[in-house]
Amino acid sequence: MRTYFGLGIAAGALALFACSSSSNTDAAPGASTGGPPIAADQVGAACSGVGTSPGDTALFAHDDCPAGFCVADARTGLDTYCTADCDGKTCPEGYTCETVTFGDAKKACLTDGSAKAKPDAGSDSGTKTQSGTIGTKNDKGVKSIDVSLASKSSWSCASECTKAGGQCNDDGVGNGVGYEDRKYNDGTGSTGGQISMCSETIDYYSFNTTLTSMVCYCDGMTVPPVVKVKKSEGIYTCDKVCTSWKMKCSASRKSYAYADPSDEEQTTITCSATPPATTNHYVCACDL
Repeated sequence: MRTYFGLGIAAGALALFACSSSSNTDAAPGASTGGPPIAADQVGAACSGVGTSPGDTALFAHDDCPAGFCVADARTGLDTYCTADCDGKTCPEGYTCETVTFGDAKKACLTDGSAKAKPDAGSDSGTKTQSGTIGTKNDKGVKSIDVSLASKSSWSCASECTKAGGQCNDDGVGNGVGYEDRKYNDGTGSTGGQISMCSETIDYYSFNTTLTSMVCYCDGMTVPPVVKVKKSEGIYTCDKVCTSWKMKCSASRKSYAYADPSDEEQTTITCSATPPATTNHYVCACDL
């Protein structure tokens, strides 16, 4: 049995910010701030693997583009093409320097509708719009199972993994076999932590706390597929990501967007929601 003392306060919130798209309405087509001109061959070539939500413009670093940027332009439909950072510079004919909704630079040359199509950028850029699979699929590894607390009794990860058709995973390197979250019965906060051993008994009520969730890591089980997508690969809804793998976004498991590479700052995303502009990468839960 585990007994808890002291106070743990639940904290942490992820602030999400997105800049509104605006354009240089006072500038003539092709103009920005009167700075040095950007060569015509630096913008306009097709690039792929990026996306954004309707009405937005998203800028991504892209090795295949001459000036290093690919824009997902969804002001009217979705168009993806190479562009350049135009802050303090003048865009070529057919493009205006505008503030993008979000991305790796504040301003970019966006087509004004009169630009002529140019060939694809790079030797392997393929098509102008996203095609094929999005992100990296993973269906191997350790499965996490959520323990049902309906009986309000006691559990161990050894018995719960066996019940689910697997074996409790004790890797022996200090990662534990699961974790638990609890709340203080007097309403003063929450606590929780790692479950250390497969045989450890976790009680629903323990001293002055009540168990609110329990997760166990199990081996020998088929892991439900997830797809990880980096920001540089495009910002898409999980519906679209899973569909690209001929799967459906899971309605029973959660998908997450992460604001930094370490996976520490996360926010839950729904199947139909576009990950926030602050996303570094996101993981979509899919069903076969």
